[in-house]
Amino acid sequence: MHFENKEAFFAYFLDDNWTISKKLLNDKNWQAIPVPNMLTLIESEWLAKNISLFGHEYLEYSFEHNGEVEMKIVMNSPNNLMCSEFDNSYKYMMITNENLDFVYFKNQNNLYHLFCGTPDFVLNCINCSLNMARKIFFLYV
Repeated sequence: MHFENKEAFFAYFLDDNWTISKKLLNDKNWQAIPVPNMLTLIESEWLAKNISLFGHEYLEYSFEHNGEVEMKIVMNSPNNLMCSEFDNSYKYMMITNENLDFVYFKNQNNLYHLFCGTPDFVLNCINCSLNMARKIFFLYV
């Protein structure tokens, strides 16, 4: 996707709290699940498998609060997803594709990440039932 400036990019994807906007989720008829902390190795395998349903590469957007948006095209693999995660450990990061079929979003402080997309996409990113995901991710503390 092409945006005229960073403000248009931020307005399209993010809300006032600098997370994926509910408007985007509603407009795309998507689900989202928050997961504590950074992406794990097993999650990178599940995410890479899901991304491969849409192509062999992904778009990596990284930025700091109100900063410039950097975009890279990256070949999809669990290893490259982990590299994207760690190379941007101090930034916000989003991963999607040209058609915006899904979004992976990581908070700048690494407090959480989100899998956003169709219900099938989201559930395949956590690779377990929604009930089990609640137990794993929300009874975490």
